[in-house]
Amino acid sequence: MMTTWATNELKTLAQQGYLVYLHTPYLQQQANRKNQAWQHKLMNQPVSFLTQYDLLFRRLTQLLILQGYDFSNFHPHQTLKKLLLLLEANVYSNAELSHVVECRHNLKYGFMDSPTPQAIKILDELSTRLQPFNA
Repeated sequence: MMTTWATNELKTLAQQGYLVYLHTPYLQQQANRKNQAWQHKLMNQPVSFLTQYDLLFRRLTQLLILQGYDFSNFHPHQTLKKLLLLLEANVYSNAELSHVVECRHNLKYGFMDSPTPQAIKILDELSTRLQPFNA
């Protein structure tokens, strides 16, 4: 089983404004419901790089909520990258993960027509690794 994040790492990210601490069970339940609704919506969409990326984002959100945190609105995609780098089982460099995040941005805003083969490969591998958490 893949471990998630050390408490001090999450606390630091929260202090830096990247994460929100969900300090009551109610807030955790609320965040969980919102995340699950997004997940279901995404699962009904056609398969694409953007959908796959968003599902990965939702999976990491799920893991964060289990540890009492959620993404803040402050650079969420940079935060996603930071969280992936902090995973114990991470095998990707900062540059590789940045490339995936940039590809998502460029596709979403129409700066490119299709993702690079490298971005597709990394996203596929990440999705497979994090699959067990896709509830």
